[in-house]
Parts: sequence; structure tokens; C-alpha cells
Amino acid sequence: MSDTREAILEQLQTLLSGVSGIAGVYRDRGDFSTMELPAIILLDGEEDNTMADEAVRNKSVRFPGGIINLKPHIVVVPQPRSDATNLTLDGPNGTVVAAPIGPEISQWRMSVRAAIENDPTLISILGPSGQITYLGSYTDMDPESMTLFGRLLVRYSFRYWLTPIRP
Repeated sequence: MSDTREAILEQLQTLLSGVSGIAGVYRDRGDFSTMELPAIILLDGEEDNTMADEAVRNKSVRFPGGIINLKPHIVVVPQPRSDATNLTLDGPNGTVVAAPIGPEISQWRMSVRAAIENDPTLISILGPSGQITYLGSYTDMDPESMTLFGRLLVRYSFRYWLTPIRP
């Protein structure tokens, strides 16, 4: 029995592995300290059943199947900047290179979107009732963040039909 959720996540990992300039793509990794950077971490995220209320209204005891929204977390971890200004990187031989974090975050966002959106294999996995929806992006470049490293979180919803498991 194939699992559509796992097929979507595997295809996302494959697509993200093709993003230019990324040193590694990791799935469900918790420790960022030993990764080669820049890196992408794909976290499984959450799912919700858009038809759950319908089953309750119909007083259905058996699961009738439903439209599922898979919402993984795609985290881009850039190379750390050389100081708190977030404007430079340590370069080779002790040099410092101009590399402001803001434009880099924007470029990573566009690169992730280009890798995922309208991929024919992903569309095929989602099936005729499927849909890819871009939910937005978030960074730690926020006054409430205590890190300000330039990490980027990109969110999508992948909609697919979940067929009931038959006994």
C-alpha cells in the first residue's frame, strides 16, 4: 500500500536537493550545529482533513476518505554572518566578503519556490483533486526573535485525496 503523504515528502526532498548553492538537504533533523551550510531542513509538519466536519454531519462511523492538507515546514539555514550587522561573511584566507542577509533570504525564497511550484511529478502524486498552495514565508529577522540569523521558513499546503484503509 502506497502512502501519498510519504510520496509527497520524498518528492519535496528530491526537489529541494536540486536547489543551487545548497550544501545539504535534511529531513526531520533537529540539530543544526553539525550541518554543512547553507542547508535546507524539511520537517514533516502537520496534516488536516478538510472533510472532517462533513463526516460528523453525516453521522458516519466509518472513515469515508477525504481531502487532506499536508503542511510541511521547509527551513533554509544560511551561512552565519561574520558579525551582528548581518552584512558580511568570513571569506577565504581571513578576508571578509560583503553579503547582506536580507537579499540572500529573498533569493532562497525564490529558489525554493522555483524548485517546488508546478513540478509535474508532484502534481501527479497529488492527483486530480490535488493542489499546491503557497502559504507564505517567515524569517527569524523579526523583533521578537532572539536569534536574527536569517533562517527562512517556507510554508505550503499540499492537498490530496486520502483513500480509506480497507480491513
